[in-house]
Amino acid sequence: MLVVGNDIVDLTDPYNQGKLRDRRFRGRVFTAAEERRIDASPRPDVTLWAFWAAKESAFKAAVKLKPGSGFIPKEYMVVKYEMDLPAAGLSSLPDDYPIMGLDGEKGTGEDRKQEQTVVLYSGETVAASPRKSGLIATPVGSMPLEFTISEQWIHCLALGRRGYGDTATPDRTIQVVMESRGMCIEPSAAVRRAAVHHLADIFRTSPYYLEIRRARTSYGYGGPPRVFLDGRQTDVDISLTHDGSYIAFALVTPATSTDQ
Repeated sequence: MLVVGNDIVDLTDPYNQGKLRDRRFRGRVFTAAEERRIDASPRPDVTLWAFWAAKESAFKAAVKLKPGSGFIPKEYMVVKYEMDLPAAGLSSLPDDYPIMGLDGEKGTGEDRKQEQTVVLYSGETVAASPRKSGLIATPVGSMPLEFTISEQWIHCLALGRRGYGDTATPDRTIQVVMESRGMCIEPSAAVRRAAVHHLADIFRTSPYYLEIRRARTSYGYGGPPRVFLDGRQTDVDISLTHDGSYIAFALVTPATSTDQ
């Protein structure tokens, strides 16, 4: 079972500027080790928001593996933030790259390659942006990260998995789509509309038959977003995000979705 979380930060948004000097914010969000890495970075403001995006992304994945999990930022610790990735993205992580499942069983990059997992970013500006990989420790295990960074924004993708060695698990494809929408009035609605139209192409159907909604849980609040086709929940995993002028979503779909 593969799940994704993603988060985007608009570096040009006035609200996101000046946080480097906000000691109260930093003390609430980052561990002492993370703060030292931020201060030592050549671009500390970028590193600060990259770490924040990593925590948000990992939480969005973790809550799918352990419903009811709360978001306490310091419990999501960035332990690796380095290494430029080749164009193939997460599928080309080294064979010994550590990934931890919810059950505590350790996997490697080689496990991921066998699933033919790929990352597809849409948009020329995204494809041309530098990338970094990372690793984050969470209450449900460690997760690999991929960062895509430009002068205007930071995007982070986190990948979680429950268990290893399930040969019945179908191949999966990870897709990430990011768009600039300006300062739209309803960014939540905008990212859902964009995701629905993208899914319509995947399923070769009309957007009319697709819906993204949060199902109620036993905890009494809306759970993670789910994709419904003609009223039935699909096995597509989705993560939505927006900030400032940007929206983005990440999908995990069966590799054969477009053949349905």
